[in-house]
Amino acid sequence: MAEIYAGTSDGRIESHYISQNPTWALSRDAATGTAVTTNETSDYNLVAVTRFGARGGSNTYKVERSFLYFDVSGVNGTVEDVTLNIHGGVTADGSASDGTIWGVKGGPPVLTGLEVEQFDDIPGYQTGTQMFGNVTQYTSIGIIGGGSWDPSDYNIMQGTSSLMTDMDSLNVVTIVLTDYFYDARNNAPTSNGSWNVSGYYADNTGTSKDPFLRYTMAGYGHEVNTVVAASIGKVNTVETANIGKIITVD
Repeated sequence: MAEIYAGTSDGRIESHYISQNPTWALSRDAATGTAVTTNETSDYNLVAVTRFGARGGSNTYKVERSFLYFDVSGVNGTVEDVTLNIHGGVTADGSASDGTIWGVKGGPPVLTGLEVEQFDDIPGYQTGTQMFGNVTQYTSIGIIGGGSWDPSDYNIMQGTSSLMTDMDSLNVVTIVLTDYFYDARNNAPTSNGSWNVSGYYADNTGTSKDPFLRYTMAGYGHEVNTVVAASIGKVNTVETANIGKIITVD
């Protein structure tokens, strides 16, 4: 297995429409967010959806999405398995995360860094409808309730065949982390509150809590001189993904 860590250009974009006559759609379907953060080590709201009560007026909504970038230019061959690994954290009040999380394909990074204009840079995204079935799914769906999101260790999200294909063919993959139940499904919250998942970004010192992809390549899958295949990257300078046989042996 091999690992690729997210780049430090990762970050979070929030959209919180608070002007006249705010609605769920004006926050969730905005082409441009209202704030961007790119230098946090971790956050309570890696993904989040919040409904705020309004005295004498309309409720307002805030949607937060995180953007992770992975340099996959060194991946040569066919990826046969991949997981996205996110180190959890605790929420602002010290409790466990209670939201949902889902990774989808995002657009390519921009040279100037993450910007509010990228809030809806999700290929296939359509306003007024759910993402599910329209965008490219990159990871499994994380339903966090019941304490299943570990705040002190890595949480593993299974990657899809689409992610594996793009790792083979692209130089950079962008994974947009979004709340699944409300944001991805386009369900406006019916009560006041905040539903979030907390975690760490690549700006955290060192790599002990950074997001990373762990993947395996298709190729020769047997031991060589008692060394297991998972620990072999090359045989005589040839990557194992390109090896079908060694000395005529499958």
